[in-house]
Amino acid sequence: MKLKLAITFAVLLFACAVRAESVSAVEGYNVTIPDGSTVVSETIYPGPLGVPDPYATVDYTFADGYGTSTSLASGDGSFGSISFAEPVSSLSFTWFSGDGFYFEATIADEGNTVGSVYCESVCPPSAMPQPKTSSFTGPVDGITWSAADFGGITSMAYTPVPEPSSLLLLGMGLVALISLKSKA
Repeated sequence: MKLKLAITFAVLLFACAVRAESVSAVEGYNVTIPDGSTVVSETIYPGPLGVPDPYATVDYTFADGYGTSTSLASGDGSFGSISFAEPVSSLSFTWFSGDGFYFEATIADEGNTVGSVYCESVCPPSAMPQPKTSSFTGPVDGITWSAADFGGITSMAYTPVPEPSSLLLLGMGLVALISLKSKA
């Protein structure tokens, strides 16, 4: 019984993961969003003054937050952000840069930078750009990124940081189960 309870608890605690393997095309634009995300809106903007290229933006949601990804029509760059509804820990994400020459990401918690990824020249080193994984312990509540050409964050795995009240409720439930078992 204790083993079943421990396995159930572990599955519930570590079950949050968003995976990705695809690039979403919006009317000819290469816009990268994490797989498992739900597209909320797709918008194509004409090039404003001072910005020579039109661009496409995709807003999306996933199990524990939301994000936005933007790509320039010429393929000269992509950028975006991901926000978690509650802080997460043990964050691991896979990223790529379409031309393999530039990728940068800032990982934050409550507006403070807690980590970064920066790659210039060939990212990652290979003849063809291949996805690369970066990991951070947390807590993390957001990621902003930019890439040369098309690119972005293609997958994420993380563990939600439980709120203190959730831990208290879980503890009370476990005490109740143990007391019921001891009475039986």
